[in-house]
Amino acid sequence: LGFGVGVANFLGELGGRDQVGSDFIYDLEFRETRPTLSVNYRYQMGQKFYAKAQFAFGFVGGNDALTEEIFRRNRNLHFRSSIFELTAHLEYDVIQFGNKSRYNRVSSAKRSTSSVYLSLGAGVARFNPKGNFDGEWYALRPFGTEGQGQTGGPEDYSLYTFILPLGAGFRYDLNADWTIG
Repeated sequence: LGFGVGVANFLGELGGRDQVGSDFIYDLEFRETRPTLSVNYRYQMGQKFYAKAQFAFGFVGGNDALTEEIFRRNRNLHFRSSIFELTAHLEYDVIQFGNKSRYNRVSSAKRSTSSVYLSLGAGVARFNPKGNFDGEWYALRPFGTEGQGQTGGPEDYSLYTFILPLGAGFRYDLNADWTIG
């Protein structure tokens, strides 16, 4: 059983750098960084393989009021959304240091070990963008804020999306029962 704490941020056309057309990470608005929490269950399938199920919860947002770029600032758009994520992962220890024999709990308990691992998963995330009007937060999807419902406009977007989490990490076994990564 595991627990995690992290951060999330929105990288898109709202807010961002003080110019139009910033490339990728240069347009990230660090003031919109929000916390995330996760809980997972990891099962060892062999010496180097693990299966993990994870639930994560976090927030993202974007706000044109945070940029000095004149077009974005005058546009004055903003949103916030909670994100719920459910994923299944496979982890593989690429490099192991120390005695990784977890089947021999006496040996593991006497000697701390560590590993570098890769992770690949699949899952689903749910989000629901909301905007503030006169102090009240409203779900944006019913308003067709991106032209949905207009002639020739796009279809309604889903509040669910498929995700492919990829990862790499470092894990240190404190003893036979506790690991930090």
